Amino acid sequence: MLFAEQRDRLVQVLEPWLIGPIEHIGSTSVPGLPAKPIIDMLARVENYERGAEMLPLLAEVGWVAAPEPGDSSVRKWSVCHPHIEYRSHHLHVAEDRPAYRAGKAPFIQDVLRRIGGGTG
Repeated sequence: MLFAEQRDRLVQVLEPWLIGPIEHIGSTSVPGLPAKPIIDMLARVENYERGAEMLPLLAEVGWVAAPEPGDSSVRKWSVCHPHIEYRSHHLHVAEDRPAYRAGKAPFIQDVLRRIGGGTG
């Protein structure tokens, strides 16, 4: 599995910073769901400030920095493999998963409301 292969490589590099497992997220994580050809992954870390220490180690295993404008409050570090332009994997590094979910909640609720599946 493409997710598991990269997850295992990333765990070897990021283990000192991780506060939970690296997770497969997004449309490619749902069997049978149409999806873009990019595997989204989420790594939770205890401290963003130490993130600068991660980037050179990630580069050594083929990952490049890919900043996401506007997401710095919940997803400080974002990296892609093998290149930003032709990525097969995108790793989102978040410090606080509940805050990440809360930040996405208004968008999800709006989509559900538009399709008639929301509660409000």
